Amino acid sequence: KYRLLEEVNFELLKQMNKLTKKKRKSSNAEQASPTPSPAPRSTGFLANHRSAPEPVPVQSTQSEMPKKKKGKKCVESPPAIDFSEVPVALAQLPFENFDIGRIQHMGKLYIKFVEAVGVLACDVTGTSDPYCVFYLGDDEEEALKTSVIYTTLNPVWNEEYVLNCTTIAQLLNIYMWDQDNIGKDDFMGYCGIDLRDLIHGREVREMLKLSSNPKKNKKKEKDRGTLNLALHWFPYSRIVKLICVEDSPVMRLFCESFKTEEFARALVSVCGEVGCLMNISENILKKEVEETLHAQTLFRGDSLGTKLQKAVCHLYGLDWIDETIGDLLREFNDNPGNFEVDETRLEPGYQNIESNRNFLRGNVMRLIEAVESGLETCPIIIRQLCATLKNVVGSKFPDASTSSIGGFVFLRFICPVIFQPDQFGFVENLNDEGRRHLVLLAKIIQNISNGVHFKQPAMQVFDTFVDDLLPRFDNFLNNMANVSEDVIIPKLPEDILMPQIDVLIKHFMELQEVDTKVDDLYGAFMPGCDEERIIMAKKNISMVIGDVEMRFRRLYAIADAQEVPKKRKKNRRLDWVFT
Repeated sequence: KYRLLEEVNFELLKQMNKLTKKKRKSSNAEQASPTPSPAPRSTGFLANHRSAPEPVPVQSTQSEMPKKKKGKKCVESPPAIDFSEVPVALAQLPFENFDIGRIQHMGKLYIKFVEAVGVLACDVTGTSDPYCVFYLGDDEEEALKTSVIYTTLNPVWNEEYVLNCTTIAQLLNIYMWDQDNIGKDDFMGYCGIDLRDLIHGREVREMLKLSSNPKKNKKKEKDRGTLNLALHWFPYSRIVKLICVEDSPVMRLFCESFKTEEFARALVSVCGEVGCLMNISENILKKEVEETLHAQTLFRGDSLGTKLQKAVCHLYGLDWIDETIGDLLREFNDNPGNFEVDETRLEPGYQNIESNRNFLRGNVMRLIEAVESGLETCPIIIRQLCATLKNVVGSKFPDASTSSIGGFVFLRFICPVIFQPDQFGFVENLNDEGRRHLVLLAKIIQNISNGVHFKQPAMQVFDTFVDDLLPRFDNFLNNMANVSEDVIIPKLPEDILMPQIDVLIKHFMELQEVDTKVDDLYGAFMPGCDEERIIMAKKNISMVIGDVEMRFRRLYAIADAQEVPKKRKKNRRLDWVFT
């Protein structure tokens, strides 16, 4: 983690140096040429915020807030789970030629309803009970509503909301209404905001004038008051490009730091949308194979490689499973038949145990034939991952290349569905007999895939059956890995994709937060710091020592010996490289 953090910082410095050189060249050219006339300003209530922000030095990790304007009240920015804490220097790196599909126009809109001033009086008391309803585009069904502020003409809300935006090319519609206990609520005013007028990654504060209902044409316009909002548009595009760009040190740092199923699912979703999933999967699997000493332990641990395989299956393969064996699973649950092969579970004197074994063999064959018949309709991304596994594993363990595909397709994909079809939504009300039946079927298929015999005495009668099916399974697995066409990864629905982007960015911010904490703690031991701050810093170190152990060991040594470190270099983030 320590090494990769420094690679990330070095990459940022390199990119920012390029920006600085370009800026110097352009400034020299401007000095040599006559000053051009200024471009005409855009019109509109957010015209001041159209220009792009200037490049920010790498050391800066916080967005520059807009200056206060005369006649307009500035409000505090929405606190939050706000992704605006992502460093501005990262958000401005030049990756314009990197296509990230639909994510290019996705993002989050943070809205803070602050207050309204001088709204219409709709009640006989000379006041109103105002509230706001707002939604994006024409999606009125997803409209959100603020709380009602009673008996006032100057309501104060200070309420924050977050909207997921699939595209920035849409309008934020805001309607203000007066709540009435009897009859319909009265219309008080409307304002609309074009999201394209918002500056990326910065907060915009506006006092918007309320107008008449745009759905009704009125010649005369009366004063309906103003609405004070704080708006913050955070686009996904820049940060996703930084993470998913080819050979990104950020991605390598991710894979070193996070091993959870949540992270694996987010990684597969976002990289599948961007188009770099196969390259990243190959790198992760190759690294795991290189670190494995014996083929028997390959992909058996709780690693990112195993979780990535499971995430690919769950995101792209469940519909295929339902088409191939879904009907059989429901049949085996509703009509399990006589399947029990364990004599201890049968009534004394039961004579038809051999017919039960044949019945179980027949159902195993039905499942296998159904899976084989679905080979051509299997999602291409799953087959491509099988091909990647075969090549990566075969380079170090040639005898284990086919079994690694079996572990992926059956151990992590098909068998878990057979074990627990109710967890995947294929079977409702799974009964005890049906569960026992499916467990026996999954055990036999799993042993065929692994090429091993049973240890339970009651199941050892199926060892010959397992041996007979091994060549058939090997042929099927090799066909699964035989892919000649280019991989076109299907697009996930937006309601699945956007939460996964949030997860990936959340993990990115966790890495940035750790790096910032280390710099803050290091500063606690600089000359002039009092003893109380040093004691507090040592407590903080003990809380997060597991994240960046190498740096904190150095901090402990400084604190315990009460050393006074030399003056740090200007480049704080690369100081540890020289140390």
